[in-house]
Amino acid sequence: MSRLIYRKMSDRSKNRSLISGAVNCEMSDPPETLEKTRCNGETGQIITRAVGNALSDPSPVKTPEFVTPSKAVESTGLSVATVKRYCESGKYEGAYKVLKDGVEVWQIPISSLPKPAQMAMLEEVKAASIARCAAMGISLPDENARKFSSAEYSAIWEDYERSGGTNKRRANAAFEARVTFQNLIEGGLNVGEAEREIARRFGVSKATLWRYRKATEGHLQMHWLPLLSPRYKGGRPLAEFSEAAFEYIHARTLTTSGTPYTVIFQEARDLAEKNGWVIPGDDAIRKRLAKEPKWVDTMGRKGPKALERSYPAVRRDYSSLKLHELWESDGRKADVFCVWPDGTVARPFIIVWRDVRSRLVLGVRGFLNPSAAGVLAAYGMALSRAGTAPDNAKLDNGREYAAKSVTGGQANRYRFKVVPGEPVGLLTMAGTNADWSPPERGQDKPVESWWRFLADRCDKAPEFEGAYCGRNTVVKPENFDRKKAIPIAVYAEKLAGAIQYFNTRHRHSGSGMSGRTPLEVYTELSALTERKPVDPAHIRMCKMGVASIKPGKSDSVYTLTMPGYGLCRYWSKKISGMPLDIHSRKHSVYYDLENPRAPVSIYDGHNWLDDATLLEDLPFLNAGEGAADHVKAKNGVLSAQKLAVKQ
Repeated sequence: MSRLIYRKMSDRSKNRSLISGAVNCEMSDPPETLEKTRCNGETGQIITRAVGNALSDPSPVKTPEFVTPSKAVESTGLSVATVKRYCESGKYEGAYKVLKDGVEVWQIPISSLPKPAQMAMLEEVKAASIARCAAMGISLPDENARKFSSAEYSAIWEDYERSGGTNKRRANAAFEARVTFQNLIEGGLNVGEAEREIARRFGVSKATLWRYRKATEGHLQMHWLPLLSPRYKGGRPLAEFSEAAFEYIHARTLTTSGTPYTVIFQEARDLAEKNGWVIPGDDAIRKRLAKEPKWVDTMGRKGPKALERSYPAVRRDYSSLKLHELWESDGRKADVFCVWPDGTVARPFIIVWRDVRSRLVLGVRGFLNPSAAGVLAAYGMALSRAGTAPDNAKLDNGREYAAKSVTGGQANRYRFKVVPGEPVGLLTMAGTNADWSPPERGQDKPVESWWRFLADRCDKAPEFEGAYCGRNTVVKPENFDRKKAIPIAVYAEKLAGAIQYFNTRHRHSGSGMSGRTPLEVYTELSALTERKPVDPAHIRMCKMGVASIKPGKSDSVYTLTMPGYGLCRYWSKKISGMPLDIHSRKHSVYYDLENPRAPVSIYDGHNWLDDATLLEDLPFLNAGEGAADHVKAKNGVLSAQKLAVKQ
């Protein structure tokens, strides 16, 4: 293997570049990487010599950086006195005196001399270097051996680095054979003897070796490796294909309807004769289409959402969240048909609330249909368990979450601005900021992956066979039958067991979990977290129904219909005496779903007005004490009001 000898750059400033072209015969180990072997500048060369002719002390010819006045006279043609005067006046920048054999001698930087003088010195040093190398028995390549530019050499090295392992192994084998051949020639063998020796050692034929020599001819040895890398150009030439025909076919394939390629190809062939197009066979067209960027096909045939999914998603660091800093809520129809006590058969709608940091499920409620009351009922359950309200809530974009009773007072995609005095939702009252998920962006909500866990643990249970309908009609089991619907109580029990398993036994490997269960993480963080306790009134209101009602114009009565109890009327003495602007707005009326006799709480926006009591219906005849009490209460209120107006 030959040793590589390269020129060292000794310039200390860019002004000295004119003297950097001298060939240095200093010996160096073979470079191991491209960075170590790349020569900078147009005059730098790499020269080779046989290992057998190596000299123990090459004594390289160095490029000087300073010259004496006598040497400067030879290159500039000036007199010694003029050169010294220029040194004293500062015309030769950087010139200084040194003491040599008791005499002060000027040292003049070569870079400060005129360019013709620098070029003359360059040629002198180069000639001395070449002579020295020749005396050492080192062969020098042609000075114009660099057949490629630096950019072209960089390109072939980049191609080599990207090639596969097989190509690199073959390139290394070819490189070793080529270098050995060069060494044999320099060692005194003729071409025929060297070729036979290469065939014996490496099994490389004369013709193959000739190809190696032609591929590297005129190039520096530092670039032989990528030049010897296989570059297969095999195969038949590309079939003729009219560009207009290809553009027509390509445009027609970019449709989300997924038109078969064969149909599009046939349409193009029908137009070929009319438009003078040349269209190859179907396989050639497919190969041409396959050379187009992947994102074009993704966008054209699958749509913008698929293109968006092709971009790498960010990974969110859950450990950056604090406990109760963010909750999330979502709803989903179960994949099991259930039967309610009144005989209704349907898939229950499950609403869940859970803490995002610990993944602990805090509240779950199931209902026949999605509703704001269901969202609040599950939210109230979560508040009761956590004992505090979250700072933020990642919410689904459904109407049940956008109801004013839930998020009134906060803007959403259905309600772009907040109107002063409008009913305020319970999340707003509790101080929870609503963060809405974009429509049809399930990946924005971490809870989406939890639904799969729930479906596997609950909906797909063997005891629900027949009632299980699958997530859609495509995967519906053959034995599904609505008549096999299970009681809702049975499903609720199985659902509770699956959630209990997830909270206490499921070891989560996600961000910030470290293989712990949600309950373990929640318990650990709870000991380190201090939170403001939730208002008990908010929990109570979550368990109540809510209606947005404007009080009666004449009697200030709130009238609402309660399921199972019919029309109910409520009245408050305090509210009836409030200003007209308050009576002109709708108020939020919170009522007990199971006890209409309980007082209802009246809110005007964030402000609690009063609790209104039920105005009970009296018998048409023989009302008795009820009628008397009513008249007595009415006179007590109206008498004081009449007197105040008269005064």
